[in-house]
Amino acid sequence: MMKALTTFIIFLVLNTTAFADHLMKLPPEKALSAHKFRVDLLPIKYNQLIILKAKEPTNLSYEIQKNDKIDELILSSDLLTVMKYENGAIVIDAISSKIEKRDKIYGMSMSKGLIGYLVGHAVCEKHISSLDDVVSKYVPETEQTIYKDAKIGNMINMSVGDQPIWNKTGYNLREYSALVIHGNPAKRKTVKEVLSSKPKTLPTDVGMFRYSNAVTDIIGRLLDTATPDGLAAFAHTYLAESAGNKSDAFILVDKNGWPLAHTFIYATRDDWMRMAIKIGEDWRSDSCIGEFLRQQQKLSVQTDRDNQRYAAFFWIEDADTSSPQIILNGHGGQRIIISPEKNSVLSYHSIRANYDQNILERAVD
Repeated sequence: MMKALTTFIIFLVLNTTAFADHLMKLPPEKALSAHKFRVDLLPIKYNQLIILKAKEPTNLSYEIQKNDKIDELILSSDLLTVMKYENGAIVIDAISSKIEKRDKIYGMSMSKGLIGYLVGHAVCEKHISSLDDVVSKYVPETEQTIYKDAKIGNMINMSVGDQPIWNKTGYNLREYSALVIHGNPAKRKTVKEVLSSKPKTLPTDVGMFRYSNAVTDIIGRLLDTATPDGLAAFAHTYLAESAGNKSDAFILVDKNGWPLAHTFIYATRDDWMRMAIKIGEDWRSDSCIGEFLRQQQKLSVQTDRDNQRYAAFFWIEDADTSSPQIILNGHGGQRIIISPEKNSVLSYHSIRANYDQNILERAVD
């Protein structure tokens, strides 16, 4: 029985790259098995960068308002948890029986936003001298790739012009993620191996949005090399410590130690909320990081999603207003929506998006 389950799980990873959107047609028990694989087994297969918890964790305040619609959605779908923060307190705190409160939840592409936020701190602390710097200044392994002369500012806005080396018809999980997160270790590639397998060609359409997971991992590597004690220590100081995280978080890394930061940052549901609250506080502050984030809002690029722009690895809705929504989107219906001016955060995680996200968001509005 165990051998059969292991074989099935490897099949899932080989064919779905362990990404939740590709679990939609599976029976509920198999989707849950894939989730358990990501939570319990996938971290064993990779090394990790440990982001230590805060020395003095922040206790969240609670003023819970019962929400029957959210409870119904959780019972009828693979929605795992919904939390809403508003004006200093958690007002919605719903959780599925499929997880425990202290489980570490994989962020999928929500992870990207944390990396973009840390780039801002690296700029503020002068570890990155300018967003006009080319990435190869910090990551020499990109010298022989299309990213050789790519500016960091274009990298974090997904507008680097790297389409010539990826899927010509648009973003595809198999072009990159299926290679670096592979169920068969013999077929698994490192970030460097994937990049070196691509032709060294000139970028095209620099400044135009083109989503690419590899870009985030290159920037994760940049943070790991440019900051004094590496990405884990930097994330502890400027994210976990300042947000008051109550548990250690971690990032999966490939066998060369390069962060797989485009998808696999793990943290508890409460700590995802704490980090989002901190980003919202900083966004409206007069600090260097606040100025960086607001400047990125102004420099955001138009995406292929209506009314959403992109900057610093965040999706931004109403980017041309003083009240934007800062969105971290993850595969499988995971999302964090930060509304700095309203001092609110909506955070929800799921195995797959077998529910209506619009209904969910209207239910907590």
